[in-house]
Amino acid sequence: PADAGEGCVSTTLCTQGNSNQPSVCRRAGGECTPIATEQCKDVEGAWDDPNAIFIGDIQPFTTRQVDGASSPPSPYADRVRRAINLAVDEFDTQAPGGFVFFDGRRRPLAVVHCDSGFVSESARSAFRHLTEAVGAQAVILGADKDLAAIAADATAKQVAIACSDCVGPLPEGPLAWRIIPRLELEAPMAAWRVS
Repeated sequence: PADAGEGCVSTTLCTQGNSNQPSVCRRAGGECTPIATEQCKDVEGAWDDPNAIFIGDIQPFTTRQVDGASSPPSPYADRVRRAINLAVDEFDTQAPGGFVFFDGRRRPLAVVHCDSGFVSESARSAFRHLTEAVGAQAVILGADKDLAAIAADATAKQVAIACSDCVGPLPEGPLAWRIIPRLELEAPMAAWRVS
């Protein structure tokens, strides 16, 4: 058993006790913390390393329809997920074992992908899981609606935000940036090129 009434023993036992879904034991005697959940099923990288740096990803992998059903998976959000996973793999190839910190510890990367379903409350729920349970200090988003849902909490918790396709306003401060330029900044450039 992962717990036996005296808290967790190891990440391996926590994962076994959670139907082999990623779960960590942050400290002996503490609680097993599920990393993978129904909403956040895809976990990549060195999630089981006690020194891992977690990055969260909230994308509308599916979209809830008016009747409550889910649409087929979004090919675009899946491409973003694969690109993030590729970046983690490339980082691990270039810096095996992860970042080297001032104390000599290596800190590898891990990413947890969550489906917002393009529903604001789902984005907030995923954000809470990523920041409170997983411990992510940075979150990648793929939709303005998801950004709007978590912006106030991200600012309050000082979590870095990178938005892959947001065209709306970002929260104030240095912890939020776009992966692509804003459309209103590109429009004058496009008009200049055409003229």
